[in-house]
Amino acid sequence: MKFKLVVKPGYLIPITLTFAVVLAAVTAFDIYQSYRDIYQAKSDEAVSLLRAVQKSGENVYLSSMEVENLTADKLLNNAYLIYKLEENKNLSERDLNKISETNNIAHIYLLTRAGRPELRNSNNPYCEMDIPGNYPAETDSIFNGKYDYFTAPSLSDQSGNQHMVVVHKRPGNKGLIALSVESKYFLEFRKKIGIGQLFQRIADEREIEYIVIQDSTGIITASRGVEQLSPVSSDSFLRKSMNEKIISTRKVPFKGKEVFEAVKPFVMEGEIAGVIRIGFSLESISRMIDRMILRSVLISVLLLLVGIVVITLLVNQQSYSLLKDEYTKVQTHTGKILESMSDGVIVAGASGKINIFNKAAEKIFGISVSEATGRDCSAIVKSAESLITSTLRTKSPVEYWEDLVQTTAGRQAIIAGSTSLIYNSAGEIDSVIAVVRDLTIQRSLEGMQKRQERLTAMGELAGNVAHEIKNPLNLISITAQRLEKEFEPMGDKAEYHALIKDMKEEIRRVTEIINQFLKFARPPKLRLRRTEMKDYIEAICGAFQGAALQKNVKLRCISESFEADIDQDQMKQALINLLQNAFDAAASEASRQGEICVESYASNGHLTIGVKDNGSGIKEEDINKIFNLYFTTKAEGTGLGLSIVNQIVTGHGGSIKVESNTEKGTTFLIEIPLYEQDNTNN
Repeated sequence: MKFKLVVKPGYLIPITLTFAVVLAAVTAFDIYQSYRDIYQAKSDEAVSLLRAVQKSGENVYLSSMEVENLTADKLLNNAYLIYKLEENKNLSERDLNKISETNNIAHIYLLTRAGRPELRNSNNPYCEMDIPGNYPAETDSIFNGKYDYFTAPSLSDQSGNQHMVVVHKRPGNKGLIALSVESKYFLEFRKKIGIGQLFQRIADEREIEYIVIQDSTGIITASRGVEQLSPVSSDSFLRKSMNEKIISTRKVPFKGKEVFEAVKPFVMEGEIAGVIRIGFSLESISRMIDRMILRSVLISVLLLLVGIVVITLLVNQQSYSLLKDEYTKVQTHTGKILESMSDGVIVAGASGKINIFNKAAEKIFGISVSEATGRDCSAIVKSAESLITSTLRTKSPVEYWEDLVQTTAGRQAIIAGSTSLIYNSAGEIDSVIAVVRDLTIQRSLEGMQKRQERLTAMGELAGNVAHEIKNPLNLISITAQRLEKEFEPMGDKAEYHALIKDMKEEIRRVTEIINQFLKFARPPKLRLRRTEMKDYIEAICGAFQGAALQKNVKLRCISESFEADIDQDQMKQALINLLQNAFDAAASEASRQGEICVESYASNGHLTIGVKDNGSGIKEEDINKIFNLYFTTKAEGTGLGLSIVNQIVTGHGGSIKVESNTEKGTTFLIEIPLYEQDNTNN
């Protein structure tokens, strides 16, 4: 039972007032809750930043030390590389330059035992460093073999510049290998990652007023613009944070305005060294709260207006719902009718764009509703003029139309149909309705039936003629035998017997042709047996493997395992005829390896057998003649082979199709229904 809401007009004012009061209360609560959420989010942000600053301060020191250690390792690795290279060859200035440029090393020296440069890189200015004079004990230890290298973390050159130097022994203990980088790079790195720079980068954010590290004696370091803050000794809030080791937040004045301050104890190497104080600007929060209040009020007013409108429109909505339900019923009923129709229905506007395309039309043209809708009708089929286009051009309905068209899916189909027109109030064409039907299968069956009727008539005529010829032919054969046995010529005996032999051979060949005609005219009844098709097809292919080797043809057999009711002898004869034709075609193609493929599978309730070759193919003008009686392109052919194949397949209630291309070869496709059949010829 459907519920129908009815609101009386007198109830509109009380309902509206009640709704307004409830909405105001909800708005006030929402503003209060949003205010708390904003400050909670700011507190969470402050806590995260404080922890990041603490961690960053520790990492600044560790990073500086790690960079120096990595640099020393890089110099040592390259010193060892130079040591190994000097063991194997005489190094040149070019070698040292290449190592220097590749590894960003300022100076590479090969020194004598006295510390004088024997070879150096030239891609950086020379700087004199007295290594034996500054590190005599370490130098002596290398020459005495106590160790192979040492590191001089801070060595001055003649200009007073500091260097990190790694010193390694040379092969044969003939001197020293010295590699250095200038210490100013480490100083620049420390400046870039120092705690002061870190604080300044953080403070450059618009919402951060200051960031300070402070102990009991005063400010240790701070961002720009911070001159004085409340001391730890006189600020109970700061002392509590240090003593209890907690993160706290509060609002404090700073330079004439209120800021949101977060405080955390600053710990270095496990000891509390002071407090970290970060002041956040409240301007953005104030603006956010103002916008939130304004938005909440506006939304509340809007909701109130919407509520009034909704209540006012309830009655109209009832009427609209009833009308919509009725329209949906009509639309659904119409849609079901269209979808259940076996004929395709296409509705196009006056511009030729498709508006309606039912399921049957999908199947006929091989395109989905979503793809067809909105497209021009001429894009659905490839023909000189489509049915709808013709109707729009002539502005009159078409009673009957039939044409061979090519669909967007690439399929050729024989389509028949008719159209009708729908006019608008101005008398102009609004839409064209086309009802179409696919006649491809029907026309194909009609063609097959006509062909079979023609073959049957020709076969009966051939059988009658063959029967009349057979009796005199037998008499001629008997006469030839008597002449060979009972008469002996006086001269030219060899020629006489050769003529008799030729006569008997030709009589035998004509008799065989006559027997084929008689067999075609009076085919034997089918003896259907349940057959395992995989074994059956493989056995037939196996019999041709010897011929394949002899003719250098690759024969493949692909068959699914399933059962079908067929006359094994007659179907074998049909397949042998097709395979013999395939071998003749594939073997005659000298330009490429001959290939034949036999496939057997069950699909859509049919047994399908395909015989495919890559020979020279069948000429286009001969395609429609190949199943005709007596038609052949072979010099010694009788024209019965494919006619017999067609007769056997048709006798099984099936059909045979051929696809041929002079470049790709020929494919014969046999389709026979898979259903229980009586063991008689129907």
